[in-house]
Amino acid sequence: MPEVSTRVTEMLEFINQHIGIFLTDVSSVKIVFPETSIPGQDLTCTVVVSNLGTVAATGVTVTDVLPVTLEPVSATSTQGTCAGHQTVTCNLDDIAVFQMLQLR
Repeated sequence: MPEVSTRVTEMLEFINQHIGIFLTDVSSVKIVFPETSIPGQDLTCTVVVSNLGTVAATGVTVTDVLPVTLEPVSATSTQGTCAGHQTVTCNLDDIAVFQMLQLR
């Protein structure tokens, strides 16, 4: 059966050439404004989460542990839900390809 062996070899070569095409690439960046502050001054922490992969990222969760010297007021997201106080956890559900979300 040389046809079967040849076809399997062709399939394996195709897989090896295209491996990694279907990947998520979720990253986050945290921005604090203002960068320096004095006691009692409000700070805004923004986390930008993006997926630069080739497929949607599913079930994405972001956790941010805040310093004990900060008193959190609220936590919101442009998608999903956020909860917690010193440790804030945001369940973002799915993030589409090239989608960016903001957590504050």
